[in-house]
Amino acid sequence: MVVDMKKVALITGATGGLGRALALEHVRHGGDVILVARKATKVHALAAELHQVAPGQQVESVVVDFTAADAAQ
Repeated sequence: MVVDMKKVALITGATGGLGRALALEHVRHGGDVILVARKATKVHALAAELHQVAPGQQVESVVVDFTAADAAQ
């Protein structure tokens, strides 16, 4: 049995300064990321950038506004 122990980071606030920096470093070091942010255009643009920086890594983007009470349902 082969077990893939690759690290996956779930990054909320991904399009902000710290979130963006964490996402970039994580994919550069071989990890996959799930990007979570409020603005679709920004999170999809960041996902495209990460695909260019590290083409072999999986990058998913999710648009969620956790300030809305029903967002996490």
